[in-house]
Amino acid sequence: MSVRLKLMTIVLFVALLPVSISAYSMLSVHSESSNLRLAELHQKNAELGATFSKSYLSNAVSVLESLIRDRIDWAALSSDERTQVLWLIYEQLDGVVIVSLLDEAGNGIGPSVYRDVGESAEALQERPIILASQLSAFASKLPHADALQEGSAIGEALPPTDVEGATLPLAFSVQGTAGERWVVGVGLSLSPVCKQLTANRSEDTRLDLLSRTGASLCPTAEASAIPHRRLAAVLPAAEPSTLHYPDSSGRNLLAATAPAGADWTIVATQFASTAFAPRRRIQKQIVFWIGFGVLGALVAGVFLARGITRPIATLSHATGQIAAGRYDCQLVIEGGDEFAQLSNAFNIMSAEVQAWNTELTMRVDERTKALTQAQEQLLESKKMAAVASMSAGIAHEINNPLTAVISFAQVLEARARRDPANAKQASILGKLTESALRIHDIVKRMQRLSEESARGMTETPPSVLLDGALNKVREKLQAKEIELAQTLEEDLPNVFVQPDQLQHALVQVLDNSINAMDGESRCITITAKRMGDDLVQLEIVDTGRGIPASAMKKIFEPFYTLKGEWRGQGLGLAEAKQIIAANHGTIRAQSTVGEGTTISILIPVATERAHLV
Repeated sequence: MSVRLKLMTIVLFVALLPVSISAYSMLSVHSESSNLRLAELHQKNAELGATFSKSYLSNAVSVLESLIRDRIDWAALSSDERTQVLWLIYEQLDGVVIVSLLDEAGNGIGPSVYRDVGESAEALQERPIILASQLSAFASKLPHADALQEGSAIGEALPPTDVEGATLPLAFSVQGTAGERWVVGVGLSLSPVCKQLTANRSEDTRLDLLSRTGASLCPTAEASAIPHRRLAAVLPAAEPSTLHYPDSSGRNLLAATAPAGADWTIVATQFASTAFAPRRRIQKQIVFWIGFGVLGALVAGVFLARGITRPIATLSHATGQIAAGRYDCQLVIEGGDEFAQLSNAFNIMSAEVQAWNTELTMRVDERTKALTQAQEQLLESKKMAAVASMSAGIAHEINNPLTAVISFAQVLEARARRDPANAKQASILGKLTESALRIHDIVKRMQRLSEESARGMTETPPSVLLDGALNKVREKLQAKEIELAQTLEEDLPNVFVQPDQLQHALVQVLDNSINAMDGESRCITITAKRMGDDLVQLEIVDTGRGIPASAMKKIFEPFYTLKGEWRGQGLGLAEAKQIIAANHGTIRAQSTVGEGTTISILIPVATERAHLV
């Protein structure tokens, strides 16, 4: 297979495979999300309808039962008063279509109250009605016996008419005359529920109220077009769910059901063709763009193959000329692509040799400089070792007599304080004790210069070192109202150090920065960042008075201090430098008088564990 065919095959493969996988994944995700969203919307619509249906029935039963059983003394009413009370009950709710009063045998006590179709059309539009043809059905479905036994009962709904929803028979037992129990029968229309469901549905989604057999309880003129007969078989399954089923004409329907009380079910339906229309549009777009991608990949493959094979042939010929010893062969390939760059590489080979020589010289200079720095650091280490040895000897010689001085001074001070007359002497002895203790502290710090830390070196995050040091000087920062700014580079590697010792060194540096700031601008900026692959740099910048250039070479020497500017015994930075050197790091200082000082501490990262030179 030629290079051209290989390139075209690769282009087609690279172009089509990701597009096809991406399209399939996107379609799968969209389909799953769409199905879930549709199910949630249908279920939510069904549940909203069920909530209204339950609320309507519960409210109606509560209002009617409270009025009929608790507020009316039926035994004390005359015949005309009973009729008026029945009309009062009729007027309580817009959904009431008929009210009857029955004795224990189920016979009517006086006429029932209702509006018939003989009334004006305007009056009938105000509220639902019951047809004269439904009166006998209402009487037969009224739960008379259940009401006498339980106090109240709900019967089976009467079928809806063309214009009215189903009528639900309600029965309430009351106390009649001569100890007899009567039953008040109320016909409650479900038309308000049906109107609410119609108002809440969208253009392509229906909400319907069904009985447990699947029959619609809303007006039949509107419900006749709804193919719910196939749904009746699954309704007794009871639990709310999202269903897929075909209608009588074979069109697939999506439906969600929710129980609505009194063995009713709210059904939210939508034709699957409408619900999945966006998905089909996406599928068509995906097919179109895949086809377009195939065509584009073929055209691009042809041009790409021509653009690659021609320069390859030219380079192959030039390589043959070089192999034959014609080193003056010049390549001329126009353009700014990699082949033109390769052509230039052939033409400037001699110049590259010169560049390599220059680079080699530069590397030798860099190595020489590195060796010089290593020698300087070695000399400084020897100086610090000598000072440490001298400090250990001096501290040993001073400690013993100093301990005796402190002890005797404390004893004399205690005796003097017992006698008020010796208050002045006690004060002098107290100052003597305080000064001796200060000498003792200086001796301890001198000893620390010569001691090797007993703790092992561990991998420690730079943030832990900085947090520990800042916690020790936070009170000083707050006391002098110094602003602190801290910036830590993300993903800093751990350093391999002695955490306590290095924290102590940082405290010494921070103390010097704090003591150097007395002006209006008081700010310390701490930065931690990675330097190359091997080092982490901790930089502490203050806005203090700064250090004169003449003193910069001596600030890390023991006992050196700038009197009147630095408060300490001159061991802080020397001690910090020795600790940092013991942890294979380096410390450097830059300062401008009147502007501030920058202390840079370089520490090797944990993976290197080598001395910094």
